[in-house]
Amino acid sequence: MNLVTPGWFETYGMTLRAGRVINEGDTAGAGGVVVANEAFVQKFFPNGGAVGSIVYNVTAEPAETRTPLTVVGVVANAVDQSLRADAFPTLYQPLSQFSVPLPLVEMSLSVRAASGSPALLARSISAALTSVERNLSFTFHPLHEQVSAARQRERMVARLSGFFGVLALLLAGIGLHGVMSYAVERQRVEIGIRMALGARRSDIVSLISRRIMLTAGVGVAIGLVGAAAASGVMSTLIYEVAPIDAVTYVTGALALLAVAALAAVVPTLRATRVNPASAMRAD
Repeated sequence: MNLVTPGWFETYGMTLRAGRVINEGDTAGAGGVVVANEAFVQKFFPNGGAVGSIVYNVTAEPAETRTPLTVVGVVANAVDQSLRADAFPTLYQPLSQFSVPLPLVEMSLSVRAASGSPALLARSISAALTSVERNLSFTFHPLHEQVSAARQRERMVARLSGFFGVLALLLAGIGLHGVMSYAVERQRVEIGIRMALGARRSDIVSLISRRIMLTAGVGVAIGLVGAAAASGVMSTLIYEVAPIDAVTYVTGALALLAVAALAAVVPTLRATRVNPASAMRAD
């Protein structure tokens, strides 16, 4: 249960799904109302019909005196406790209609700037509130800073993943270069015979390139299967990104194939410079 005042939903840009939000007419003397989020509706009204239904706040009053609250609207889910936690079933009740005295030590006041930086409002807000109560103290936190702090873990994971991804590509390129250089050296006689029988340099380039790209293609296929199998683990480390993301998979595969192509340049050039007579004499 969140206690809010008129304008709260507009300030945070909450999306209204059905009905209405809390307004100035929802006073202490008016009928009790609440606004529910989508998680609340999905849990308690899976068949629809939430707007206009009666609910009770079981923690607010003794059972025999609980005030019926009418659901007047449904809003989209909002991130509340954690970026990675599912949305809780939530009700928003007008602060003016909450009947239980609250020993409030602190309150959160949300203000949205019509233009310019919200930080510029701090002085005028402080002056307006201290004109009512001089003993109040204030701490201002721009919302974007709170959101940025909440995403700190995700940014760290992204940076580490990017670093190790680049390192893995580098190691893959070095490994492919070494393997293919060794393979070309082992096939000097074969290459020499092919060239002696009339094979052109372009034929040798095509032969070596096909073998390198076949090796890289098998590695990419195995990697894609492994990545898909590990997607369940990765889903707990990322936010608002599908574990199996086609763009990411295709980009990663193309990047690895590009590295393999670069790693093939030197072995391929070395293969085209094989002297047929020398290669067969060495054998």
